[in-house]
Amino acid sequence: MANGNNIDLVKKPKQEEEYTNLAGISNASKNNLNYYAQGYQPSQQVNRAQEYLQKVMSGQPGAFQSKYTGDIDSLYRQIMQRPQFKYDLNTDPAYQQYKHHYTTLGQRAMQDVIGDSAALTGGYGNSWGATAGSQAYQAYLQQLNDIVPQLEDRAYQRYAQEGQDMRQNLNTAQGLMDTEYGQHRDTVGDWMADRAFAAQQYGDDYQRDYNQWMSMLNYWQQMAQAENENFWNQQNYDFALRQYEEAQKKKSGGSGGSTGSQKTEEAIETYGPPVTLASQDAQAMAAVLGSLQAPAGALTGLGAPGYTMKDRVGELLSKNKKNTNSIGGAVSSILKGTP
Repeated sequence: MANGNNIDLVKKPKQEEEYTNLAGISNASKNNLNYYAQGYQPSQQVNRAQEYLQKVMSGQPGAFQSKYTGDIDSLYRQIMQRPQFKYDLNTDPAYQQYKHHYTTLGQRAMQDVIGDSAALTGGYGNSWGATAGSQAYQAYLQQLNDIVPQLEDRAYQRYAQEGQDMRQNLNTAQGLMDTEYGQHRDTVGDWMADRAFAAQQYGDDYQRDYNQWMSMLNYWQQMAQAENENFWNQQNYDFALRQYEEAQKKKSGGSGGSTGSQKTEEAIETYGPPVTLASQDAQAMAAVLGSLQAPAGALTGLGAPGYTMKDRVGELLSKNKKNTNSIGGAVSSILKGTP
């Protein structure tokens, strides 16, 4: 039956032997017995249950596959392969903005100082003005340098936040995959429950249907056996009665005697009611009794040299001790005068 993913359907038994060679059974018994002896044939209900089981089996969910696997792998590689933090002024957009701002202010301040100095000297430049202008420019560059640590700290915060965002994205993708896997497990669980139900239903229907077929087969086998045994019992009794009557005629020298019904009553009174032998032994007994008047040459093959018909009948009687009382007298009468 059902076991896990593998479901073994119940195998059909081998066909029974046909009962066409039994002479003693009725046509009704023979027809029914031959019908049921052809082998078990599932009913429509069993076939429908099997089809439903196969349909459920064919709907088995495939292996779990997540649409987030690629995202998870990519995010994981980005986190693991991410370089260490290193601040570079030339690649920091904020620094470039501040640099442009302070450089512009420094140049403007330097030009103002030089212009004011030249105005004091009648429009001629002088070394004091150039020095003062340079100092004003350097003052703004110093302000730019003073802000670099702040810019570096801000850059590190951005680096750290990016890493945190990447890990958060990874956790989100993993959570989505876990949810997806849970849904897959629910689907698999539902399928396994459906499979178990279908297998149980098929097994119950099959067993009930098979048991019914087996019961009918056994019934008609027993009926055929009973009819066949009754047939051969009657054949044996009729034969023994005829032999008894012939022996009585020989004994009386062919003179008058009892009627047929009286002879039957005398035979029953003397030897008992009809015998009850298994069909094989009954046929064998009938064959032996039928050959009692045969010539000696007809006994060839019954046994070793010196093996007589009396020995054969004695064997049959010993095999059927319970029937000895009912047929012993008839056989003994028949055997008088035989070797």
